[in-house]
Amino acid sequence: MSDPRLVQLQRAVAESSVTAVANKLGIPRCTVSLVNGEKYPANPENILRRFDEVWNGIDCPHLARQLTRAECDAFSDRPRPNQPLGLQHWRACQACQHNLKRKDHEA
Repeated sequence: MSDPRLVQLQRAVAESSVTAVANKLGIPRCTVSLVNGEKYPANPENILRRFDEVWNGIDCPHLARQLTRAECDAFSDRPRPNQPLGLQHWRACQACQHNLKRKDHEA
């Protein structure tokens, strides 16, 4: 069975181009081409992890930067903090559209 990240990378390349995907990932075009064609001579795990982070990253409205799903979940799963800045972030996470634990979250 193919890695779902590879399938998603192949779809992204088909929808745009190898060059566009490589530029967005910040890696050489030839590397993306080899992974896309399943001819990469080494284990493509690092490339696929990078692709997943860039393509499936979450734009955090509170921090104004992109987070991985794991980072976002870690912020939203924290217990309620006592310090003001931490509390402000925690409250933002509880109401955020990206919080998978919200009752009204649409999958």
